[in-house]
Amino acid sequence: MGDPAIFLDRDGVINVSPGQGYVRSWSEFAFLAESREAIRDLSQAGYRLFIISNQSGVGQGLYTHDALNDLTTRMLAAIHHAGGKIDAVMYCTHQETDRCACRKPQQGLIDQIRRQHAVDLAGSYVIGDDSKDIVLGQTIGCRTVLVLSGRTPSGAAAQLQPPPDYLCQDLRAAADWILAQRDLLA
Repeated sequence: MGDPAIFLDRDGVINVSPGQGYVRSWSEFAFLAESREAIRDLSQAGYRLFIISNQSGVGQGLYTHDALNDLTTRMLAAIHHAGGKIDAVMYCTHQETDRCACRKPQQGLIDQIRRQHAVDLAGSYVIGDDSKDIVLGQTIGCRTVLVLSGRTPSGAAAQLQPPPDYLCQDLRAAADWILAQRDLLA
């Protein structure tokens, strides 16, 4: 057993999605409206929060591990300053052609987190902006939330297979729904 967790994708969930490109440095990073406050509310409600993100731009040589680490350090400091807490950040920096076990929708990043943290997957959620996040969440037995603040446009969201458990505008709405679900079960 363990604690309930929220597994968050980064680009399009926490920060503005770069579209088909990459957020390569802190100067290119911009928080989505109310994402820090949503993280604060979830962490203060007792959820463990983990960021899990494919960042193949590192594997392609478009930016370095050092640039990714700098961006992550600054992002975590800003989240902490807003009252939130992220328990861990896990990135897959492989290219899609590497066929690794950690690139979403594979569950390698979740397996790494579970080796280091006691997490109750049945009471947990995966929040993402892409079908890969939904497939991952369903594969590991979590509830899934698709946000429309990133990669997936609203018209395409209705066609996703498998469908998410909940579809909403952004991380703020996702956090509100999760907290309402928790209150219903209490």
